[in-house]
Amino acid sequence: MLSYIALLYCSFCVLLVKAPLAVMTDDSAALKSALKTVWPVTKQMLCHFHVGQAEWRWLTSKVNNIPADDRQSLMRGFQQVAKSLPFFCSLCLELFTSVYPQQ
Repeated sequence: MLSYIALLYCSFCVLLVKAPLAVMTDDSAALKSALKTVWPVTKQMLCHFHVGQAEWRWLTSKVNNIPADDRQSLMRGFQQVAKSLPFFCSLCLELFTSVYPQQ
């Protein structure tokens, strides 16, 4: 995380970059923490590609017991929801996990 903080401060000090309104990242905890430290008011957003990648990993993980025949249709449904909503609501997540609970 310290290297991310140093990089963000360098961009602020050397390049005179002001805090951006929003930053799109993957789900790196270190980067998210550094962004919050250096630019606390900047809105953090997740990249759609990385969200989809994480969803596919979750669908194919053996510990979640999602039948192989269901994975592609669930992924298509997830992609449709992701494109139609500005954010992912907890209600959708609760509904999905009630149908496919983790073991």
